[in-house]
Amino acid sequence: MRKRIKALVAVAFAALMLSGCMPNAIPSSTPTPSSAAPTASETAAPTPVVTPKQTSQPVDPIETNLPTGLPQSCDELGTATTRAATVDTLEFFPDVPVPTIIQGADVQLSCYWFAGDISGTDLVIATVDEPDAVIVLEDAATAGFTCGGQNGYTMCRLDEPADYNGNPYTVTSFYLYGSGVWLESVASNIDTTTFIDEIAASIWQ
Repeated sequence: MRKRIKALVAVAFAALMLSGCMPNAIPSSTPTPSSAAPTASETAAPTPVVTPKQTSQPVDPIETNLPTGLPQSCDELGTATTRAATVDTLEFFPDVPVPTIIQGADVQLSCYWFAGDISGTDLVIATVDEPDAVIVLEDAATAGFTCGGQNGYTMCRLDEPADYNGNPYTVTSFYLYGSGVWLESVASNIDTTTFIDEIAASIWQ
């Protein structure tokens, strides 16, 4: 499998602005017969206006609550049964770095498995800034990924046909994001759907 089987693509949100105005109200008063008119020699004293002292308080930053217990080892990913049917059939290459489409991502774990000419999968788990993830997911949906909300995260998936020396196979790309955590994976000639679902459940549920 080449460094990465396919270049992956990917979501931004629009902001809604609200504005309003309040009409000026003109108070009216009607003097009562018992009101005594002031004489020319009387001067009304102005009512003192007390302006409260403005104090500046620091604004707490909005911090994303990251899921706890992110996987620390490629051996921890998925269940034993699923691993036996997927990545355990491949050779693990611990020294092969796995790239991520999000620049500035803080990679927590990357894994690369490969066997033969076309069979393999990789994945990377990282913490990212939400706007960066949103842009990628939005672009992915535009590029033909199927995207949808899951339990605690959003998943975008793209299945693409490929061919090697007349042998057709499928390349599947995954983008998952939720609560500041990003998971990106590509699988070639191997179905990692259950494997990715199990990893997602361990992170976000």
